[in-house]
Amino acid sequence: MATLLSACSTGVLIGEKPTEPPPQVVFLGAVNAQGVEYLTWDRPWAFGKVPEELKASGDISCMKTSINMRATGYHPRALDRQGKPTPGGGYFCQVGVFDKLAAAPQLVERNGQLGWDRPSAFGAIPESKLPQAQVACQQQNPKTRPLGYHPGALDATGKPMPSGAYLCAE
Repeated sequence: MATLLSACSTGVLIGEKPTEPPPQVVFLGAVNAQGVEYLTWDRPWAFGKVPEELKASGDISCMKTSINMRATGYHPRALDRQGKPTPGGGYFCQVGVFDKLAAAPQLVERNGQLGWDRPSAFGAIPESKLPQAQVACQQQNPKTRPLGYHPGALDATGKPMPSGAYLCAE
């Protein structure tokens, strides 16, 4: 799984292509109330744009941190805290804008598996739908948890799903 981290600032400039040296995960010297360390990338400007074929998986990776996060940068040789290359590269995550007017996400087949074409279209799960979301994700794969909800999601044939759909991820 690719490494992902977010920026505290929205002013980071991502280049067209990744540059050298690659960015590395670093500890900021503080932890949150749950004891989780605050981490960031040491050279966020070394990231390039996320390739189109990695956008969906990058957004899902970032959304695991927070439903509002989106992959805005990618580096194929990003380094972990120990200075070793991260398998699959690393994503730079920033707060994205959920556009309620954007096209609904649709189930599509990729590499023989169904997945969402635009996971970034999913928003927060309403409290009233959380129990349904947990059941739906568990039925899909017991290792997954619900990340997002879209009321107008489309099935693989392009038809609206009557109750909307949930974005589930490990």
